[in-house]
Amino acid sequence: MNEVAPRSWKQIIFRTTSNLAPSDAELEEYSWLLMELGADGVETSPQSIAPNLEANQIRAFFQISEIELVQLQETATSCGLKCLSVTELQQRDWVRAAFDLHQPLQIGGLTVVPVEAPESAKPPLPNQIQIVPGTGFGTGSHESTQTAIEFLQLPVMQTLNPQAVLDLGTGSGVLAIAAVKLYGARVEATEIDASALDNARDNININLGHEQIRLTLGEFPAPPGQPSYSGEEPSPISISNPHNPSVQTFDLICANIYAEILIRFEPFIRRAAKPSGLVILCGIMKSLQEEVTSIYTQPTWQTLQTETKGNWVGLLLRKVN
Repeated sequence: MNEVAPRSWKQIIFRTTSNLAPSDAELEEYSWLLMELGADGVETSPQSIAPNLEANQIRAFFQISEIELVQLQETATSCGLKCLSVTELQQRDWVRAAFDLHQPLQIGGLTVVPVEAPESAKPPLPNQIQIVPGTGFGTGSHESTQTAIEFLQLPVMQTLNPQAVLDLGTGSGVLAIAAVKLYGARVEATEIDASALDNARDNININLGHEQIRLTLGEFPAPPGQPSYSGEEPSPISISNPHNPSVQTFDLICANIYAEILIRFEPFIRRAAKPSGLVILCGIMKSLQEEVTSIYTQPTWQTLQTETKGNWVGLLLRKVN
């Protein structure tokens, strides 16, 4: 049997290879690229409160083996990023670094509060979401997450009062937790990154302390009856066919993920959304907005609201057919 190469936390600083200073939009695209390559956190100089990053540099955190590091460097180079430095980190260092970068954030009637570790959390409050930053995207600080949480509090959402919710790519679990806090919903939450799902499980426990959110390691919800991801054993990855019409349906679907995946997932989302159900699509860069809206269009979809924050676009849709 082949031994699995050990992984450790590493801070890697990249530099764009172009002689021209990258725009904010280009830095965002590189950030998403690194997230796609497995980064659990990315920091760029225009957003950073930490010094020592130049305008064309990006700091990323990976839990990665030495073999994977070589592959990462080769892929990054082919995409226009040069690796400048690699620093070994302890798990505690990364969690602390992520915690230090975030401050409490008021989003409508909800306050997202970072906590350093689950044991640091206070008794949950109805209008507060405590998040341990570190391995799951969605601390509330990113524009796309803020937009999604704002959409969850709109009058049209309150009228719907969603009770069955699907959160695709849950990350930290913040949107799933918000749906429970706001509407008492039961939520199916999926995530392809096991470490992010561990983070989501911690966040659910400190905010809710009960089983109202079922976690699935995979792209799509697991079949009914499968227990929630526990982290203690490898969870069966959901292999639901996105083109299969026999899927569970939901009042609300949240998808704060890459635009390319939103496009690929449209057949599944179309089948999983109940008639007159709502869909939140975030994580869309301005440059890709038209591609997404050309797929999510009439006669199936009605756009109720479009929100732009920085270089990011969010869509609130209703399934009409």
